[in-house]
Amino acid sequence: MKAYLLNTEASKESRNIVDIEDAFDGHLCRCTGYRPILCALKTFSSDGNKEELEHTPPLVIDPSCTYSKHSLQHSHVHVERFEGTDAPVSVDTSYPMLKVISKPGTNRSFTWIKVNTLEQLMALIQDIPKEDRQKIHFVVGNTAYGIQPFQDKIKKQTICLYIADIPDLGQMSQDGSSMIAGAAVSLQSLFQYCRLQVENNKKMKMTKKKADDDLQSSFPLEVLYNHMKRLATTEVRNAGSLAGNLYLAKMWRFPSDLACVLMTLDAAVIMQSTGHPLRPSYSIPEFISDKVALDGTNVIHSIVIPRTASQNVFTRTYKVAARPQNSHPLLNGGFSAQINRRSFEDVRIVFGNLGQKTQRMPQTEKWMKTNCTPQMLSEQYLSLLSELEKELKEVICTPPGMENLPERQLKRFEEFRMSLARNMFLKYMIELCAVFKLPSWNSMSKLKSAPESLIYARMDTSSSGCQDFCVYPNEAPVSEPIVKQSIFLQTTGEAKYTQDAEMGSQNLYHGVYILNMEEAYAKFTLDIPPDFKEKFPDVVKIFTADDVNPSVKANPTNKEIKLRHTHLLTERDMTAFHSPSNRNDLGRGQEGFPGDTLFAKEKVIYIGQPIGMVVSKSESSAREAAQWLQQNAVKFKKLSPTYLTLEEALERSNFFYDKTNHPSAPSRLKKVSHPTELESIDWSMYENDCSTYTVVEGVQSTDSQYHFYMETQSALAYPQEGGKIKVISSAQSPASVQATVGQVCDLPMNSVVIEIPRIGGGYGGKEVQSKYASAAAAFCAHKLNKPVRVALHRTEDMHMIGKRHAVFGKYRVAATKDGKIIAMELNFFADGGCTYDCSFPVMDLILLVSDNAYKIPKFLAQGEVCMTNKATSTAFRSFGVVQGMLIVEAAVEAIAEKLNIHSNQLREINFYKKGDYTPYGQQLLYCNLDGVWETILESSNYHEREKAVKKFNLENKFKKRAIKLIPLKYGISFTRKMSNQGGALLQVYQDDGRVLLNFGGVEMGQGLNTKMMQIAAFTLNIPLEYIEVSNTATDKVPNPVSTGASTGSDLNGGAVKNACVKLKKRLEDCIDEYLSAVDPSISFVDPTTHEFLLQWYKTRKWYFPDGKNYWPCVAHLAYSQRVSLSSTGFFKSADLVAVSNESPLGRPFYYFNYAAAVSEVEVDTLTGECTILRSDIVYDAGHSLNPAIDIGQIEGGFVMGVGYVLTEKLIYDKNGKLFTDGTWEYKPPDTKTVPL
Repeated sequence: MKAYLLNTEASKESRNIVDIEDAFDGHLCRCTGYRPILCALKTFSSDGNKEELEHTPPLVIDPSCTYSKHSLQHSHVHVERFEGTDAPVSVDTSYPMLKVISKPGTNRSFTWIKVNTLEQLMALIQDIPKEDRQKIHFVVGNTAYGIQPFQDKIKKQTICLYIADIPDLGQMSQDGSSMIAGAAVSLQSLFQYCRLQVENNKKMKMTKKKADDDLQSSFPLEVLYNHMKRLATTEVRNAGSLAGNLYLAKMWRFPSDLACVLMTLDAAVIMQSTGHPLRPSYSIPEFISDKVALDGTNVIHSIVIPRTASQNVFTRTYKVAARPQNSHPLLNGGFSAQINRRSFEDVRIVFGNLGQKTQRMPQTEKWMKTNCTPQMLSEQYLSLLSELEKELKEVICTPPGMENLPERQLKRFEEFRMSLARNMFLKYMIELCAVFKLPSWNSMSKLKSAPESLIYARMDTSSSGCQDFCVYPNEAPVSEPIVKQSIFLQTTGEAKYTQDAEMGSQNLYHGVYILNMEEAYAKFTLDIPPDFKEKFPDVVKIFTADDVNPSVKANPTNKEIKLRHTHLLTERDMTAFHSPSNRNDLGRGQEGFPGDTLFAKEKVIYIGQPIGMVVSKSESSAREAAQWLQQNAVKFKKLSPTYLTLEEALERSNFFYDKTNHPSAPSRLKKVSHPTELESIDWSMYENDCSTYTVVEGVQSTDSQYHFYMETQSALAYPQEGGKIKVISSAQSPASVQATVGQVCDLPMNSVVIEIPRIGGGYGGKEVQSKYASAAAAFCAHKLNKPVRVALHRTEDMHMIGKRHAVFGKYRVAATKDGKIIAMELNFFADGGCTYDCSFPVMDLILLVSDNAYKIPKFLAQGEVCMTNKATSTAFRSFGVVQGMLIVEAAVEAIAEKLNIHSNQLREINFYKKGDYTPYGQQLLYCNLDGVWETILESSNYHEREKAVKKFNLENKFKKRAIKLIPLKYGISFTRKMSNQGGALLQVYQDDGRVLLNFGGVEMGQGLNTKMMQIAAFTLNIPLEYIEVSNTATDKVPNPVSTGASTGSDLNGGAVKNACVKLKKRLEDCIDEYLSAVDPSISFVDPTTHEFLLQWYKTRKWYFPDGKNYWPCVAHLAYSQRVSLSSTGFFKSADLVAVSNESPLGRPFYYFNYAAAVSEVEVDTLTGECTILRSDIVYDAGHSLNPAIDIGQIEGGFVMGVGYVLTEKLIYDKNGKLFTDGTWEYKPPDTKTVPL
């Protein structure tokens, strides 16, 4: 929609690629990493994005136009011939690789009035009783409601006056040296006005000679324009108003970018009062202070902004935020001064989000005017900064909403903002001296880059990319970069997700959780008052744990089956096999503590835990009722002890039990070592021989991360005849959801159907955790015999659902003087949250991959999972690997630094080679680490760039760059052997030969459906367009394993291939039999050459002389001969051997992938801002099934990792409640975070 709007708003000639990229400043994408989206949309720019397209191979949209047929050509696509029907086991390393309104059923009503004139507005305000004037909500775009901390305040303002169409408030005009913007002028209109004025000003400078002193004055509207580039987003600026922004800054301590820059520019606010024709003017500081009372008798009329500045006035503003765009400031700064020969005049020093409100620093301003001279600033700047620091300490305070954070965090944040304020002013002084050629730092070349903001510079640039891959004609359509087959439905908005499913508004009920939002560990009671139904008439039922446990005896046969086969299952599978008397229990907990439950029973063990569910006729009424109950009907009695952080759990050794210390607890790997009998490493032998060995030890911690899938946890359940139930679920693990629904509803598995159309992102968050929303919806629907929809609000999802495991690691490494690592010991401690979930399997994988790319003679990795009172940590993309790798690579860097050896050299010395064995005994039959490493060193021009980085760092004092190269060995398989299986169902319709394909994997944006279609088309030798994929469903393919661990294509692809091979053999036999009856000498397929398999779109000319498509004829012939046109396929990863404490040697991985990445970054040491200048990735993907999809997955995963280490931060308050519980505080990467 945005792209369509861009293409109709203005002429193509007026838009450059930066404009296109900026237009998407409000969009978040968790899947692609932005690059392909931006690349496509920038083709709408004036130059058609030609430069990037030269390095971006086109996708295959029309199957008749492919690389294999030489219909498509591109310099970065290499069409390689391979003789044979199957892809090789290994990849030739010479190949280039991938790089008045009332809400029915609620307790709230609003009065909505559209006002057309200013006179009408003032008269209306006078008519409203004084006691109700605080309820007035002036509405233009209502963007404040999107700011999470303000939502409750806005709900109390029930008299809504829509003023956007009042002419007097929506105009912009010029008055001499100022411009006047009406109160209702949109922020985007002001932004565009400033842009036009800046462009005109630049043209005037180019055509007209200016005096030097005139050129030195700042252009106020340019200062405003530059700052507004980072103000909110295009969508918010289009709707939000100028006065609305200032109102929030005054009334609700909103950290306004606009208030800071307008205060710096000495703008003024014009007020309009009832009964007073005069319109008084107030400076921004006066307006924001208590001097101006917005008491319901006055409104903001307009804002006066200077268009020109006095001679020799220099003005700059700064902003530091969690990410470049769509992020409120951590701190705003604005500075302006008029420079005379002997003094500074009209000094303004402004900070936002530092004190109670945006404010000036009058003491420092006075000191600068009376004690500083321009000629002596280089000698006086330290004293000036000291004065500023004194004043900062007097005014700095905790930002609103953060008061309940732990003292240590508040202190660190205060120190950070103090440092930022000081350094912002230092930047200003350095640039001031440079611009006015003052005898200060002007001669210091190392300071030239200091004033420039990395982020503001990034705003004026556009990212670009380049991709290389191989296509193999003999495998087409496999290996072709074919677009995802659902992409056109997704682009037009026609693709249906779980939350889009409709059952009819009259028949559908909505469920909303009652969550514990107060105590991390407590007993509780839920007391529903007698008048609750009167308050919320649309509420149908409130369900709690007491409703879940059965009142009748369970089916004895079903019970017997559950008990009989539990010995075959791992602990992780046991969640589906609890005793029917505890249907509310969904997963294990620590001994003595509750485990995972559908609804909490008597105790809560983390903030965000579900206590019950409100079912109502509308989602809004259900949500309002649930929130009312949370605040008024739930009473808590705090329990102890609580463990709110990983550090607290470590200090008190609060580890989850395992089978070695508690017989009923789950089992897990205790260690991975080489030799296998190694229990500890004697470090004294290395530490005592300093001439031979160097030893280093240290720690490295990694944080948690929220999945931030676009579609939150959701499900739609509707009853079927005979008590059966069907659930449309947004889940990665259909079988897990099916088992859980069966348990809570007390139904056998063949009475429960789980259907998954597609999901809007998962990343592991919908592997285990999706059972909660699905089971809750199913239980409510089963009890009420009505369809029930459950769709979590983003905030609910963030509080309730588990996240990535935070991991604390200790390492100790010994190496010889030439860089050979002799011994390494690693100890990992993961934050498992409040229940087991999948934390033990995550720790198992951390231990198994902790060797990464390095062969180490003496190796010991051990781990523990800590229990904390947080939402249980769960599966997340990489399943612990990224945390383990960060700690391992920190150890490698530490020993390289200690030895004074280049880390690249040290890595190369210790790389695995083909034929080596891992610590757990798996032989690397294929190992391409050296090939990947050499390829990326060359393709990234690493050595030359490293020299340039060193040169840059020598020449710059406050800006620093770094370049780093990291390898990866990644094992592919679920670590549970039983999970490495897949199933498929293939059906052919005889009338037209069309194929319907179903398999156990879930399409979640990763292109799985398209890859399966490619495999089926290749194996059956039919056109791709003949194949359709139906929704994943447990009544089509039973017992589907979770789609995750990078196994989706392998397990489901193997099953699809086997189903096709089985059907194809059946059809070949049918045709042979049929033709033999006609002429025994004719055989449809030559069993020697299998030409039928190898030729794409080639018809049998001797059988079909007109060249028409043979497939419908084959299908019809088989049907006429009564041959089944349906086939099932099954695949299991071969030769897997599980690793355990009892059997420490095995083969847990089907194979390994190898990759390497180089990133170059620049950091501003004064502000902490960072820009990724370039990233190169080389990935050995073998013969990629679909390089376009695989590149998208690689880039998307990389950008998610960027968010993990740069922009995303989960912060909890001192009670254990998540503070960063929405988009206002939690910041995934945006379009300006990705590499340049």
